[in-house]
Amino acid sequence: MRTIRFGIHLSSVTPFIQAEEELQHTLQKLASIGYSTVQLYGVPYSIPDGAVASALQEAGLTCAAMQEDYPFPQPPERVVERAAACGCQYLTTALFPLQIGDVYHLEHVARDLEGVYNLAKAKGITFSFHPRRWDFRPLEGTPIYERMLALLPQDAQLTYSVYSSLGAGSTPEEILEAYAGRVDLVHFKDRRKMSGNRDMLVPLGEGEVEWGPIAAACQKAAAHIHVDVHGKAGRYGLQRPLCFCTGDRRVCPRPAPDALRLGSYPGKLHFIARHGRGRVPAIVPVLPVGPGVSDDQRSPGQETGGKAALAEAFL
Repeated sequence: MRTIRFGIHLSSVTPFIQAEEELQHTLQKLASIGYSTVQLYGVPYSIPDGAVASALQEAGLTCAAMQEDYPFPQPPERVVERAAACGCQYLTTALFPLQIGDVYHLEHVARDLEGVYNLAKAKGITFSFHPRRWDFRPLEGTPIYERMLALLPQDAQLTYSVYSSLGAGSTPEEILEAYAGRVDLVHFKDRRKMSGNRDMLVPLGEGEVEWGPIAAACQKAAAHIHVDVHGKAGRYGLQRPLCFCTGDRRVCPRPAPDALRLGSYPGKLHFIARHGRGRVPAIVPVLPVGPGVSDDQRSPGQETGGKAALAEAFL
């Protein structure tokens, strides 16, 4: 069984990392919440690599991975250079906004990505393919992501987004089992079904995803869980950990509100911290609290439904 490490995908805070000072402030806030690692995404190349690396170091954060979507906004050599400068273990790539239409097109893209794989490997970085929702659809009878991973070198990884695969014909547990040993990065997102055969991306723990079996599959197959908080475009705030333990304030003091406001929406994202022998081995995301609900109005015992299930899956 492998240890799950939680991190945050910086797409959750993209509007707040567009300048060097903003990046420093946001990373400090994320560290104060309890995160120790991030997946780098959306930091402009106008910010020098050294400044990005220094901001991470000063916040006490490591950069487990960097995501850059294909076609790249910079030459591949430049992308790999930044990943190396920030100490990333993985470089992950999604095809966005690209959608593969035929096998010939897929093979062409795979050759390009293999070139990036080689550049990354030369720097000691593991290359990982991140399928988006349309990459789980079949192409001549075989899902696109399966074809892509078969074309790439066998030590190339799969970055797996739970939300992207929902309704694709294979369960998250089946995908994680099939690629065990090759899937170290997993993105947790939640969904809620809507009318007209549509669904909506919702905050983690507020949707209908059954996290218990997925958590168990991750324990077997995945080394790193990167929580992609649904707060893009500035809807949700981030807050320090809300501890769920003995209630002894000497061990688990209830933190004073210190929200990083993402836009005007007053919600806050709460976390459960599991304690053991005086340390916090894991930070588990639970859910945003809705507008008008303050810290004093909600206690850990009030967590219900998807929130409680998500917490129970990991604690």
